[in-house]
Amino acid sequence: MMAPGPREFLELMRSVEAGGFRQARYFLTHPRAARIAFASRQQPSSHLDIAYWSTTPYLFGEGRAVKYIVRPASTRRSPKPEHLTDTYLRDALRQRLTEGDATFDFMIQFQVDARRTPIEDATVEWRQEDAPHVAVARIRLPPQSFESAENVDACERLTFNPWHCRPDHRPLGSMNRARREIYRAMAEFRAASAQA
Repeated sequence: MMAPGPREFLELMRSVEAGGFRQARYFLTHPRAARIAFASRQQPSSHLDIAYWSTTPYLFGEGRAVKYIVRPASTRRSPKPEHLTDTYLRDALRQRLTEGDATFDFMIQFQVDARRTPIEDATVEWRQEDAPHVAVARIRLPPQSFESAENVDACERLTFNPWHCRPDHRPLGSMNRARREIYRAMAEFRAASAQA
C-alpha cells in the first residue's frame, strides 16, 4: 500500500482529493508512496493474467502471520487490444472463459520477523527472498458464461469484508482494523443505493 497505516492513508487520500499543488507536495515529501504509486500504474490485458495478493497480513493459527498470494498458474497471456475500451477487461475475461479453464496457485508467505515482514507497516513488501511463497492449493475457474442478467444482479448484491473469517485467520494490523469499518460502511451504502 502507499501508506503504512490509517492516519497516513487519510493524509494521502486528502491530498489526492485536493489535487494540484497539495497532491504534488504529498508525493514529493513521501517518495516511498510515489514509488509504490508509480509501480502500481498498469493496464493488464486480462484479470486472469495478473497476480493478486493480500497486501496486509492475516493470522494463520496461533502466533503465526501470513500474507496471501494468488498467481496465474499458466504462462498464457491474453493479447492486449489495440484500443482499450471501457469493457476490454470484461471482453478478455469472456473470451478466455469460453476457450477453457483459468488456473491460479494459492500461496502463503509466513512472517519472518517484525523488521523484514512487519504487520503494522503496509508499505513494506514481504519479499520472496525473505518470506518464500508456499503453494497450498490450486484454484480452477472452469469455462463459463458469467454475463446473464441473474449473474450480474447477484454480483452487484455481493459484499466483501476481510473480517468475514474464522477468528484464527483474522486480519492483522491497523490498516485491517480500519478496513473492517470501511468495508461495512461501503456494503451498507451499496445496499441503500440499490434500493433507491
